Amino acid sequence: MTTNSHHERVPVLIAGGGSVGLTASLLLARHGVRSLVAERHLGTSILPRAFGTNVRTMEIFRVLGLEDAIQAVEVDVGGRPLLLAMQTLDGPVVESVPFQNSGDPDDPAWPSPTRVSFCAQDILDPILVRALGQAEFAELRFGTEVSGLRPDPAGVTAELTDRRDGTRRVVRADYLIAADGASSSIREWLGIGMTGHNISAEINVLFEADLSRALGAKRAILYRLHNQWLPHGGLFRNIDGRNRWTMFTRDPSNARPARIAEIIRGCAGDPDLAVEILASGAWRKAALLADRFRAGRVFLAGDAAHRLTPAGGLGLNTGIQGAHNLAWKLAAALHGWAGPDLLDTYQAEWRPAARRAVALSHQIETTGHRAAAKMLGQMLGTEYQRGAFVPDGTGPPDVADPVADYVPTARPGHRAPHYPLSCDGGRRSTIDLFDGKFIALSPSKRWCDAARAAGATLGVPLAAHVITDPAWAARYAVGPDGAVLVRPDGYVAWRRAEACDDMPGELNRALDTVLCRDRTAG
Repeated sequence: MTTNSHHERVPVLIAGGGSVGLTASLLLARHGVRSLVAERHLGTSILPRAFGTNVRTMEIFRVLGLEDAIQAVEVDVGGRPLLLAMQTLDGPVVESVPFQNSGDPDDPAWPSPTRVSFCAQDILDPILVRALGQAEFAELRFGTEVSGLRPDPAGVTAELTDRRDGTRRVVRADYLIAADGASSSIREWLGIGMTGHNISAEINVLFEADLSRALGAKRAILYRLHNQWLPHGGLFRNIDGRNRWTMFTRDPSNARPARIAEIIRGCAGDPDLAVEILASGAWRKAALLADRFRAGRVFLAGDAAHRLTPAGGLGLNTGIQGAHNLAWKLAAALHGWAGPDLLDTYQAEWRPAARRAVALSHQIETTGHRAAAKMLGQMLGTEYQRGAFVPDGTGPPDVADPVADYVPTARPGHRAPHYPLSCDGGRRSTIDLFDGKFIALSPSKRWCDAARAAGATLGVPLAAHVITDPAWAARYAVGPDGAVLVRPDGYVAWRRAEACDDMPGELNRALDTVLCRDRTAG
């Protein structure tokens, strides 16, 4: 790696400016950590590779203040089935798979303050770019590639090349997030392998066509076809509620635009259909997991860490949720209120979670989309077996099917449940409280006072809220003198059902454990 030209310093360098890299930068900025995003392409992708942000991802975007912007441009799929299977778009329906997880925040039984949003990635990413442009601690450089890397125990030295004029500069970062996609060069430089299933060579086609005559009254989120034009099958997906579509299929031997348009006309049963091919991209369908998510000061995220099939819409969501797990830990290490071992919990927590998502996407791909029709447990019920939390000795919730079912629980290692609160004459969710600090919740003012004192003593950003609603206490399984400590990413770090003699000491010890602080040091 050359080391001439300009030199810069940045706490976190992010390789890759797709949805995961952009979200990671926004989350770091919210924690007051400066980051530089280097994206090799000249702009965001014109291909809508992903379509649909699930309810947990929308909770993250809600806390970032982006929920309204995303919902303003989403496609309304209200009441539609997840999938219709047929031979051709103008033919009869062979199978209909219902969709049950979009959610209604006004329904008291719905376990979130938000809902699934069907917003294509080529629409989502510009929203994230605009938000980055307004963030004080974030910088995004398009047309900039990480062309060399030299990690060491104290940080990472990276060479950045401007792909427009060849200018090279050297950046010194404390940490690097490799969000540079499925073919991650950084993962390859580090010698980290991937394990799982390589499935098939595919093509993703973005096109404009009026398919309303072919479909008639048939409306769905996905249309699965199998016919002479698509002998290996294919999926059609509308992405704007009008005439903008994507088609996913095995990469045909002749993938020229004229041939692709002929395939689309055949699938629509209309040889005269006007079809405009806007873009296409070859890719490899796979269900793969990186053997490690961390190598020293470098962390893999998104498709660089885990490749999922499109089935179930888990890929983008798994990547963004992983960035959410990592961002607060990097901030804690950089700001000095956590020990360095906290960063090991990213792999300890998120790699098993990603493994489950990869396996589920492969299952749906090989057994059919019916398994994706209802998987609220996958969205909200991800449980960490070990990591940055203090187990309280209670068992996991009794769930018949952990993918399909979700049982709210405030057991440490779980997402803190949504509960609606009355606030200033309106309604607010507990989810809205988890915005970048540790949060203590308790019916007891004594616990809240002790939590604030512990945060001040340890230099940890921490807020506390007294919640006197008995239904909230029942949801979180604490008594009138109990308390819960929630991490900045909304996961329960510690819980005690009742009072204790030394509340400040108890919380000090809990924070020391969660943050991997060595109290014997210094």
